Amino acid sequence: AEPRRISMAASHLDLLPTIVDWTGGTFEPELPGKSLVPLFSGNEVVDSRRIVFSEFFKKGDHFGAFDGRYSLLYDEVDNIFEMYDDKKDPAQKNNIHRTHPDSVLERALKNHITYSVEPAPKQ
Repeated sequence: AEPRRISMAASHLDLLPTIVDWTGGTFEPELPGKSLVPLFSGNEVVDSRRIVFSEFFKKGDHFGAFDGRYSLLYDEVDNIFEMYDDKKDPAQKNNIHRTHPDSVLERALKNHITYSVEPAPKQ
């Protein structure tokens, strides 16, 4: 099959359910992640409500959220948000955050940071 780009938000949490599904096992639905096996045969199921979060630490906390179309990045040190329409702007050159303030993605990321993230290690 030819390489292709998928629009579904996916993360490392999808590895376990994908392996279990691929090998014919049963995956517990209450665990995080979704099987990506349908993508292997070209069947792309897009869940527009799914948001995948990321975080990394380099001179402070940096967070991200991706919903399959938009990417939202937050630099906690400088308190800066960047938002990109990955469908129209895959190179992420045009920051559209000012035209999309208080988006669902931003509210979800703020909620994730508030309730799910441990403070960055002190350097």
